[in-house]
Amino acid sequence: MSTGNCAGRASALLLCLAFSGGTANAQDPTAAPAPPEAPLVDELVRRALDNAPSIAALKSRLQAARDGAVSAGVLPDPMVEFEYRDAGFPRQTIGSDPMSMVGAMVRQPLLSRGRRSSARSVAASEVEQRRVEVDALAAEVTAAVRERYGELYAIDRERAVLSDAIQLADLLSATASSRYSAGASDQASVLRAHLERTRLGERVADLEAERRLVVVAVNRLLDQAPDTPLAEVRSLPELPFPETTEEELAAVA
Repeated sequence: MSTGNCAGRASALLLCLAFSGGTANAQDPTAAPAPPEAPLVDELVRRALDNAPSIAALKSRLQAARDGAVSAGVLPDPMVEFEYRDAGFPRQTIGSDPMSMVGAMVRQPLLSRGRRSSARSVAASEVEQRRVEVDALAAEVTAAVRERYGELYAIDRERAVLSDAIQLADLLSATASSRYSAGASDQASVLRAHLERTRLGERVADLEAERRLVVVAVNRLLDQAPDTPLAEVRSLPELPFPETTEEELAAVA
């Protein structure tokens, strides 16, 4: 029997095992629960925006600018000055010597309407600048979280496919070894099966290392410990279908 027939029988056997296993799990109420799933990307984005120290610092600057804008253009605080003169010091001569006196003075700096309007404009510009900085950083953090989430999804999907492929490779390797022991196939078939199984295992190890790096990047964006685990990402949010008018479709056509 050829190696191709062996692979075909192994594939058919694997499908039968998978079907029977799925039926048993569906009927067995004590089956192990499904592994946990990672939070939705929108939830991770919300955490990042709430916890990022850089965003918190910019929000503090924005609030300070808003507080400053409230008092912009307002007249400065008045100043009170007290004066004491004693011509016969150290003798007390106030009231008996015309050169001795005590008094008080109130000063109020006045600003022109143009200067006050200019101060309000400068304060408003600073508020807008701080707001733009916050929005820009928030957009940057949001994009970074979504990008890393997409990377995790791609890695986890490939890991799932490789898991099925490894099961099939193990079955093919065992079948090839049995046939070789029985003298029904050559050693090259066994070596090829073992080599394919090794290659799949190496790829899984590479994906595990790559996933750890991406999880560390996500944890940094969320401002949490680098070794905080993140469950498997099984889905991505659906993108809204763009609305296209008949005129736009006609223009494209």
